[in-house]
Amino acid sequence: MKVNISLCAILIVFLTIISGCTVNTSHTNDAANTPPSPRHWSYPYVRVLLRWDLVNGGYSNDFNFENNMREKTFVNILVNGIKRSSPETFEIERFRQLYYMSDNSTLTKEEAASLIAKIYGISPEDGSYYSTLLKKGLINREFSQRLKGKNTVTRGEAFCLAAHIITHHREFHERFCLSK
Repeated sequence: MKVNISLCAILIVFLTIISGCTVNTSHTNDAANTPPSPRHWSYPYVRVLLRWDLVNGGYSNDFNFENNMREKTFVNILVNGIKRSSPETFEIERFRQLYYMSDNSTLTKEEAASLIAKIYGISPEDGSYYSTLLKKGLINREFSQRLKGKNTVTRGEAFCLAAHIITHHREFHERFCLSK
């Protein structure tokens, strides 16, 4: 039986060679393993999220930077990013509430701020989560500059904010959660 299988394999290789066909022995997709275009402004932030395996561009390596971000997707990135980067600070009940707070609607800057405020137990000082988090330094400059005069958040903008929160989570956790 082993001889027949070996002969079949040799015959297939031989027929492939003489017919001029090529056989792709690679089982990886080059596009999926290629980093996103460094020309896009959110490239540095996507690199952070890729390091934690939080985003991917699919087979075509398209991160859809200009499409609107969905609330649930943003929550998944935040929760999994914090869980992977700072497992010692991960409080399951606090993060579980984020899933209940979010839906599949388009993410707005106020909703993004509200979700982040929930992580750190911050209440709005003036009715606006966004302005409160901006004053406290939880919203990074790049994100706030790009959202001036806008309300909805694109995927590229959400990647920017999520990478900032995940990168600085330990610091924010100490400032806002442990000081209470």
